[in-house]
Amino acid sequence: MAPPRSFQSLQDLWYPVCVSSVVFIFLDILCVTLLIPKAWKEPFQNSTPRWSFYSCIFCQATLMVPLGFVVFGYEHGWDYHSLISSDAPSRTSTIFAFIIIGYMVKDLWYCKTDIELVFHHIGVILTNVWCLLEPGMPHAFFMFCTSILEIGSLVNNLVPFARTDKEKILVNTLNVAFFSAGHLLGLYWCYHLYFESSTSFWFRNLVVPEGLGIMFVRHYLVFKRHNALMKEMEKKPE
Repeated sequence: MAPPRSFQSLQDLWYPVCVSSVVFIFLDILCVTLLIPKAWKEPFQNSTPRWSFYSCIFCQATLMVPLGFVVFGYEHGWDYHSLISSDAPSRTSTIFAFIIIGYMVKDLWYCKTDIELVFHHIGVILTNVWCLLEPGMPHAFFMFCTSILEIGSLVNNLVPFARTDKEKILVNTLNVAFFSAGHLLGLYWCYHLYFESSTSFWFRNLVVPEGLGIMFVRHYLVFKRHNALMKEMEKKPE
């Protein structure tokens, strides 16, 4: 597969980022106005429409999780050393990054009631743009790690749909397990980026602390919710 045209400036990224964002926004508007039932538009959690959860789950299950494995398997033949030694965006990893960016732009509307999520989405957009521009960036490895982290996010979006105590315990336990596994891989990616990649001083010294901070907050919140649930279960009569 031929490599994509290299991105030298933000101007090179402007068109594909706009196209991806417009496509996601258009499809979301189409689904909301024509396809989804009225009940899905009602507030669900934190005044967020139920549809936003279905949208997240669908995009994560069909795009964000599978595409990381496509990058690994299709472009690198499941060769781990080939994956981590790549130092420029490949065609598939680039497309994956544009999908992530477009999805995050579309989802900003649903995050408007949660300022922390707004900043998270903006951070993801800016980080993916910078990763596409940074020379020496192990981009394929980055996108595969993104896919693994999205497995945790996918399970996290299933948590509100658990109804019985057994379902709540099961989904929350799976959530902790997938987040933990994803963060271990994320920690290795941070190590690889900082000590083994040929990226610039400022890139690695800004992106690595950012990644570590995001993973710490995610991990803390997931464990906090799981521990609160377990304490709640302990208080219930047998």
